[in-house]
Amino acid sequence: MFMRLLFALALLSIIFVLMHKYRRLPATERKQWVVKIVAFSLIGIVLLAVITGRMHWLGGVLATVAGFAKFGLRSVVRFFPLFKLFGKKAFGNPVFNTPFLKIQLDLKNNRVSGEVIDGPYKGTAIESLNDEQLAELESHYQKNDRRSWYLIRMLRQFSSRTASGNADTNSQHKSQNDYSSVSDPSLDEALQVLGFSAGTNIKDLDKKIVIQAHRRLMQKIHPDRGGNDYLASRVNIAKEVVLKHIG
Repeated sequence: MFMRLLFALALLSIIFVLMHKYRRLPATERKQWVVKIVAFSLIGIVLLAVITGRMHWLGGVLATVAGFAKFGLRSVVRFFPLFKLFGKKAFGNPVFNTPFLKIQLDLKNNRVSGEVIDGPYKGTAIESLNDEQLAELESHYQKNDRRSWYLIRMLRQFSSRTASGNADTNSQHKSQNDYSSVSDPSLDEALQVLGFSAGTNIKDLDKKIVIQAHRRLMQKIHPDRGGNDYLASRVNIAKEVVLKHIG
């Protein structure tokens, strides 16, 4: 009898805390929060039934899976961000945006694509430009936008290495530039630099996923691994920007 009373008091306390939390949430977040609480409550009920012997463990697993199927796989992934690590498209290719350029790195195929947003050859696919045209863009952006200038320099170095087939890191130029004067990316830019899709909800991420995305990129673009020091610096800054918003 005492245990039942204690359980009832604990349950009432939890309900009170949840209601207080619900009232403090913005109206736009309440629906998502309620669905999340319902999902976790169902898991708790199933686990309790299994532990007390009122449900076979296999039945508990099936009931949990069926409950998640009802809520939808997207909801499950949203509630458990770590699940994204196991998806084939957990992290996409990094995208570097400036007012003048959009550059995407294909890490798997060692390719660069993108578009000239403004300046000479506006609207042209970046991968279709030859070295002479890239040199013209580099000269133009050196006077107008340092971020775009660094990206074009990176692209020309990448193109020359690909053309020569030389991947020896000792022969690659390692710039000693100070990039501190280059402005930090916005949150959306930082997310795309780390390989997350544009418009990703910061609430769907946690620190572990962000660190995993950062480590994955640094293994590819760190200067000591044949990468580029400017890109590595932008990836490091992007990680700090995103982690600052996660808190």
